[in-house]
Amino acid sequence: MRLKITYKKDKARIKELVEFACQTLDMRRIELHVKNSRRAYRGRGGYTNNGITKMAKTSTWMATVCIGNDSNFPIKVRYDQTLRDWQDCLVWLTAHEAHHCIQAKERAKMNEKGPCRFAAWRLKEFQKLNKKEAL
Repeated sequence: MRLKITYKKDKARIKELVEFACQTLDMRRIELHVKNSRRAYRGRGGYTNNGITKMAKTSTWMATVCIGNDSNFPIKVRYDQTLRDWQDCLVWLTAHEAHHCIQAKERAKMNEKGPCRFAAWRLKEFQKLNKKEAL
């Protein structure tokens, strides 16, 4: 996976969170961009080079994850989950959009069910891990 970060937070922490979110996925030939957003979050995954976004020649699929500032959180999302902060949001949204890339890579039907379930699972694991670290 190729990772491009322009989000205004600690790049090492972002990389760690992205790796956690994508831990069980085959991310070869996938490029992920992490950016700022005016909204709480937005994302797009599973698309190929559209000629507008610069993509590495080694990448075939791309996902873009945009995260808002701290004042946007906490926020409720699907499956009755709460994103407590930008880190929860990054894990949840990265997992979701990366799963769309896997759907495109495997030429599977593009839908929301698989990515939403995968993102919910990764967020739950992350929050469980974070709760232990906070104690």
